[in-house]
Amino acid sequence: ALQSPPVTPVKAIGSPIAFGGTYYGAAQFSLDLGLTTAPVNATSSLTGRAGHEVIGMAPQLTFTPLRTDAIRNFQRAASTGSALLQLGAGALSGSVLNTLAVYMGNAQVTAVESQDDEGHARQQITLMAKDPGAGGVFFRVARA
Repeated sequence: ALQSPPVTPVKAIGSPIAFGGTYYGAAQFSLDLGLTTAPVNATSSLTGRAGHEVIGMAPQLTFTPLRTDAIRNFQRAASTGSALLQLGAGALSGSVLNTLAVYMGNAQVTAVESQDDEGHARQQITLMAKDPGAGGVFFRVARA
């Protein structure tokens, strides 16, 4: 029997993507955590493995805003800045906003490609989280 989820699903509405202090509306986005894992071997286990452990992370955020000349120059300049992916724009109800946010303290543009969206000119931007230096935030996910 199907059951409803324990919490209300987050919907990507009222959800801009911010990069370098500018907010963009996007037709679509994707988030790749870029996880590298390795098995944890254990002779005490029936399978010889106790599980897997994350040993590396290289998050990438790809999104498709409408085309502008400024975006076209992002890759040429190897632009960097903070990036925020916001999902949902809830109103506080019972101490729950029903939102999710993904933040990169120092994201770098690694690719900008032209896209056609039913006659609308868009650009697909790929951002990769980079080391922000001492005291900075590499990558954070929060749900409220």
